[in-house]
Amino acid sequence: MPLPLIQAVTAETYAARLVGLVRCRELPMDRALLFPRCRRVHCAGMHIPIDVVLLDGSLAVLAVRTVEPWHAAPATAGTRHVLELAAGTAACLQPGDALSLGPAGRI
Repeated sequence: MPLPLIQAVTAETYAARLVGLVRCRELPMDRALLFPRCRRVHCAGMHIPIDVVLLDGSLAVLAVRTVEPWHAAPATAGTRHVLELAAGTAACLQPGDALSLGPAGRI
């Protein structure tokens, strides 16, 4: 099954990157948070597990990890961006799959 259309918010500011999804108690399957120019994320302070998609500079999938609260996603060589989604959403993605950022931040 292909990845559904996802509305991604980009964490550009220091505050957005610092807080991330920490306040989130539930993440809809059609929402995501994109960290541009980011190589690795952690889930310290989080309440829910998430799927972490590690992307290269052209938004090709390098790895997909499900990360539990208070854990970190292992580093992957070549990572330039990180996409955070609800746990289970990224199960259909494989390394090499290409994502695209459309209008209004849709993936």
